[in-house]
Amino acid sequence: LTEKTFYNYQPFPSNPSVTKFFRDRYFKGNELFLDPDIAACGSLSANTVYTLNQSIQSNTTCFTTTGSNIILEGNGYEIKGAFNSSGGTGFSSSTSNLNNITIRNISILGFGAGISFTGSVFNLTIRDSTINNSNNADGITLSNSATRDVLIQNVTMRNNNDDHININGQRVVVNNSRLFGSRVTITNNNNNFTYNTLNSSTSSTAALNLNCEANTSIAYNIFGANTVDDIQIGGGCAPRGTVIEYNTFVSSSGLANGIENGGTVGLTIRHNIFRATANDAITLPSG
Repeated sequence: LTEKTFYNYQPFPSNPSVTKFFRDRYFKGNELFLDPDIAACGSLSANTVYTLNQSIQSNTTCFTTTGSNIILEGNGYEIKGAFNSSGGTGFSSSTSNLNNITIRNISILGFGAGISFTGSVFNLTIRDSTINNSNNADGITLSNSATRDVLIQNVTMRNNNDDHININGQRVVVNNSRLFGSRVTITNNNNNFTYNTLNSSTSSTAALNLNCEANTSIAYNIFGANTVDDIQIGGGCAPRGTVIEYNTFVSSSGLANGIENGGTVGLTIRHNIFRATANDAITLPSG
């Protein structure tokens, strides 16, 4: 990796607010770090912006980090795995308490898993990207329940082996994304799943699985051609404040219901459109 370093540089002296933004993002002390180009996989250091300058092929995990304040700018390029179950992870970290990580404008194809954060991470953004054909696990995994403030936006995902997205954090927003051929699982509170398309899931469970989450918004999505239920809500719990509204459910198949309510209380379902669901639009528990 190449870094261009300048000393004692004072950007925008006449505009303190712009200077502060610039220095907070690109400086360590009085040293300025400008977008080192990446032409190979490796470990990403803290407080740095990285830009891909070509596509990369790797048979093992490509990018890892133990640091905070990182931007990985894919620049429209791809990182490709081995397209088998032992192909590592596209971007991986097991370090806890990471902060301010952005992954954008990149295609992650054919790894064992796409993006995985098993430690806690705060202020994570994944956007304007494609994650396809994860052969052994999820497209995106956020498995630590302490994770907070995540934005997944304008991401296209196809044919990931397990979940497209597996969320076990809070204040996670999944927005304006297109998800084909797998499922999404949300297992914590205070999350938002809005303006997405979730289509053609062949999972043995529902296309969108909610496990007793409170204060979660599922709104303005399109669910279509899913084999099992479009949305399934875990039974015997009280997801108070969770609202499912203004969604469209179309052309489910097989054993699919629109919304399968497994015995929850405190859930609001309103203003949805159901067209050609294979079984029931909404199922409610008896009793």
